[in-house]
Amino acid sequence: MSSYRRDLVSRATRNEFRSLATDTTVCLVAEAGQINFAPGPDDELSYDDTSVRRVTYESYAAAVDWSDYAQVSRALRVFEDFIRFYLQSGWEGTSWKR
Repeated sequence: MSSYRRDLVSRATRNEFRSLATDTTVCLVAEAGQINFAPGPDDELSYDDTSVRRVTYESYAAAVDWSDYAQVSRALRVFEDFIRFYLQSGWEGTSWKR
């Protein structure tokens, strides 16, 4: 049996949520992440961006083992928080329709 564990959430999906972080507040991104994960150390983050929100999101996303069911379950709750925020703000999700 192979020891390879595949990601349960695709990189493309995670990148979409990182992009959504741009239109929220740093506080929302940090609160959503802190509930479920500790941010990774800044010096270990291999993501460079000019957006504090996206970098904040990525610091939490980098701490997730995307092949672990329990951690992915917690991460999906963060995604749900983002979706709830956007729906309450009147967002209709058209940016995902391609």
